[in-house]
Amino acid sequence: MTSENSTSYESLTLADHGASSMAELYIEGVILLIICLVALVGNVSVYLIVIRTKKLRTVTNFFILGLAAADILVSVANMPVTVASLFAGTWPLDHTSCLVFGFINMLTLCSSVLSLCNISINRYVMICRPFRAKIIYTKRNAILMVIGKFIFVSSSAIIYSI
Repeated sequence: MTSENSTSYESLTLADHGASSMAELYIEGVILLIICLVALVGNVSVYLIVIRTKKLRTVTNFFILGLAAADILVSVANMPVTVASLFAGTWPLDHTSCLVFGFINMLTLCSSVLSLCNISINRYVMICRPFRAKIIYTKRNAILMVIGKFIFVSSSAIIYSI
């Protein structure tokens, strides 16, 4: 049974994608692939630089690594499927895969947003309450905050995907 708002993906046209020609769709797909590769290389580089440079292993950089992890997931999981469905003109996988990628999409989106929140709150506390920040933002607590964010986001994404 389908609701009034549901759409059969087999009946989508170029206009439904917002494109005026197949060439436009392929150009969009190639641009997305380039963005995907640049994002992957850039975020992996962030990890390598922080891991190799002891001075960069700071509390704030743990939060940045959490953001980089979410961005790596987008580059590895979300973007290739988006490009594949763009080139195919339809959803190329089965219904279960749709649910899995919906979960991953929600996970990465919320992880990115909460990572930015973690960084913002960290900066605020470090500037406005510097003495309290040294107590709150230890390396151990920062790692626990990043892990806690992923656990919270995973449970939220599971609820959203069901």
